[in-house]
Amino acid sequence: MKTYRHEGNIWDHTPGTALTSDQGVIIGTVVGIAVSDIAANEKGAVRVKGVVEFAKPSAETITQGATLNFDETNQEFQLAAGDLAGAGVATADAGAGETTVWVALNPGAA
Repeated sequence: MKTYRHEGNIWDHTPGTALTSDQGVIIGTVVGIAVSDIAANEKGAVRVKGVVEFAKPSAETITQGATLNFDETNQEFQLAAGDLAGAGVATADAGAGETTVWVALNPGAA
């Protein structure tokens, strides 16, 4: 099929500032996770679909199925309001004291 490009899990993205591998970036209504380091103003790959392990506030208790917001400044998925609401869904429990949570990315969250 000529119109098919790929599954859409990974997008090409050209950030205005450099991104490090596994850093999150908001692209419109989507959170992209850099697959590898991307230099400023250079095209690179970001994951926009799938399940990723990502930082969370250690004080929060997150339960499986909870809707998570993305805080771009602190690079965390969290229950508290963030820069992008509904950016992901917790795929496993992550209790207080834990610093990461497994997140299913939610393209088109806002």
